[in-house]
Amino acid sequence: MYTFIYDVEGIRDHPAVITIVLREHQGTTTMTETMVFDSVEARDGMLASGMEGGAAETLDRLAELLATL
Repeated sequence: MYTFIYDVEGIRDHPAVITIVLREHQGTTTMTETMVFDSVEARDGMLASGMEGGAAETLDRLAELLATL
């Protein structure tokens, strides 16, 4: 668990608490990431900033890296 502050005007004053859980089942690991915001407005502001696309790109890169191991 950690606190995430997205350094964008209007959002940086609303940190999110992020929890990552890794679960293994029959040789496959599943990662679940949960972000909790202090308000609906903070969540919507984060989504409107485009961070969802950046996060998806990061996870795609992680998957590519893991495939090489």
